[in-house]
Amino acid sequence: MVRRKYLIKRPVVYSAEFHKDLFNIATYTFLKFGSKSAVDLKQKVYSATDNLNTRYLTHSECRFLETKSKMYRTIPIKRFASVLYRIKPTRIEVLSMYPNARATATFVRNLRRIKI
Repeated sequence: MVRRKYLIKRPVVYSAEFHKDLFNIATYTFLKFGSKSAVDLKQKVYSATDNLNTRYLTHSECRFLETKSKMYRTIPIKRFASVLYRIKPTRIEVLSMYPNARATATFVRNLRRIKI
């Protein structure tokens, strides 16, 4: 018998930093790979983050921000970028989007200071 843990539906809130990062990465993708790739990237990001209201525990914990409560999680987008989000008791906060090539421990740890 499989028991399912029903999750509380929580609103998803986006930071200004996330929108700025998404714009920068989409612009780079447009210049490097063309408009179809940039549109595809944006669609993947928004479809992945829209599902977070009930599926916030699906993604793995951020390896740079390990906590006991596992509140910092990442969503891999394509091969080169990830979305960082934080699980709060009342909502899900999408903090930032960053290229994986830039993902160092200090860089990602600084992202947790983002206020929404």
